[in-house]
Amino acid sequence: MGRTGTIPGEQELLGHGVSYCAICDRAFFRNKEVAVVGNNDETIEEALFLTKFASKVVFVCPTPELKASPHLLQKILAHPAVEMRLATHVSRIEGLS
Repeated sequence: MGRTGTIPGEQELLGHGVSYCAICDRAFFRNKEVAVVGNNDETIEEALFLTKFASKVVFVCPTPELKASPHLLQKILAHPAVEMRLATHVSRIEGLS
């Protein structure tokens, strides 16, 4: 999730499902479906990292095309545990706080 705090529910669920650091919080996502939101090298790297722990990673990109290094694009597009959602905006985050 991007470090914006502007999506309804984001601040309320920070530390309860919403995280800004895949490396720090990877244990919380073991064997779970997770979403990573963004469109740059950093978010793609975090999504790829989470594939080692999560059962599935949904990569949510707000633009119709990914804007990242060619080698990272190739890796994420080919990864079987990653589901791409291009041109998709997150309007709200819901869960149990």
